[in-house]
Amino acid sequence: PEIPVIVPTTQPAPPEPTATLTGLKITSENNRPSLVVKIDNASAARPQFGINRADIVFEELIEGNQTRFTAVFQSQEAEQIGPIRSVRTGDFDLLRNLNRPLFAHSGGNAYTMSILQGIDLVDLGVDKVGYGTFFRVYDRYSPHNLMSSTGALRRDALGQGGTPPALLNFVDSRTDTPFQGTPTSRVQIGYGGITVDYLWNSSKAAWDRQQNGLPHVDSNGMQIAPTNLVIQFVSYGQSPAYPYTPEPNLLGQGTAWVLSDGKLIKGSWARSSSEAATRYADENGAEI
Repeated sequence: PEIPVIVPTTQPAPPEPTATLTGLKITSENNRPSLVVKIDNASAARPQFGINRADIVFEELIEGNQTRFTAVFQSQEAEQIGPIRSVRTGDFDLLRNLNRPLFAHSGGNAYTMSILQGIDLVDLGVDKVGYGTFFRVYDRYSPHNLMSSTGALRRDALGQGGTPPALLNFVDSRTDTPFQGTPTSRVQIGYGGITVDYLWNSSKAAWDRQQNGLPHVDSNGMQIAPTNLVIQFVSYGQSPAYPYTPEPNLLGQGTAWVLSDGKLIKGSWARSSSEAATRYADENGAEI
């Protein structure tokens, strides 16, 4: 009798699902709603708590030529976050494309808060959830001492919020070519009131942050050192809520520098609407 021949075939393994904000393998916790927290960067606010646990941190110019952070937490918990500060109208386009994020803040003026109510998010401001979830520490002075934790804030969200879309296009080391760019060891950004340096640290594969010439460390003494750095050049207008507050224009297009793996790609950014993610392209128009 004829005996069938079995020809083994090898199919490539399907790609592993990854977390939208980090490009890393999904765990039980890292594809949940994003938790956005306003974090102070005044001299009285440093060292900050919890900022090294965030997946993405935006830094924007505020009044007095200072900056403030908008930190996005998804894959990691932080037992203490802060100091937590107020809402700015410039925050809104950082929130609108995150698919109903959770948003923790210390409040804002009447105009800003009225606009905030029209944005699709889960409001976890101190005026909504109160003390207990928020608390003050007394080795600092107000308003630079308001704190919370990711666990307490997520409990108050009661399961609300949506999973954010991918904001960046990450290299998959199994299938993609490595990040290509010009070798770069340092970049400096002047905001007027402060100067920020990022220095490539090959042993950590990260960009060590300095502020005004000193290492910028968190409350545990760990230096802030992002793996990837995007410098997005934008114009600033005047906030309608307060004439001395600059408001970034995050829609349209402009110049962008993307730094990773000790290299720099100079290119452009483009964002078509408040709900769309910003896309970054190299000088040939290819997505970075």
